[in-house]
Amino acid sequence: MAKIPEKPNTSSNNFDKSDTDEVIKSAFEKGVKKIIAGKVTALLEQHKQTMLQFKPDELITKFFDPGNAVVLLEKKTDQLIGFGKNKLWAGKNEYGQKVYEFGSWIINKEFQHKGYGHYLTKLAVKSLKEKDPNAQLIAVCDLNSKKAIKVLKHLGAIEIVKPKNVKILLEEVQAK
Repeated sequence: MAKIPEKPNTSSNNFDKSDTDEVIKSAFEKGVKKIIAGKVTALLEQHKQTMLQFKPDELITKFFDPGNAVVLLEKKTDQLIGFGKNKLWAGKNEYGQKVYEFGSWIINKEFQHKGYGHYLTKLAVKSLKEKDPNAQLIAVCDLNSKKAIKVLKHLGAIEIVKPKNVKILLEEVQAK
């Protein structure tokens, strides 16, 4: 028979309230991440033809937890405005830099043409530069996506021939 542990004595000086606060905070953050991941998944599902699809748990472990996602929520309603991710690619570029792809960026239709795509892109760049200032950030996008290209160019991006590492990843079907 298993022994039931005694209830901790909260009146003693040995009880550390911060331990309990951390457990509550952690559970709250996990719950919030699941809600946001669900909203992102639902938005991506509206664009199955053009957007990579992720399950909520996949978004959390691959992008949210390592700090490689940017999410915008409407402050009053918590409605999802947009999402973008910085995905670390395998290997390094010809200059020895880590390479991140800014991708899967999407703005909810209700919030398009209001500057949120521009803002989301700026946040993704800032986030990566804070994480790894020496990394190369590339955006691989459909050449027909004129709005996305305009935003990227406005932020200083330049159109280039596919670098060697991008061609390799395309051939390995790791990128589209």
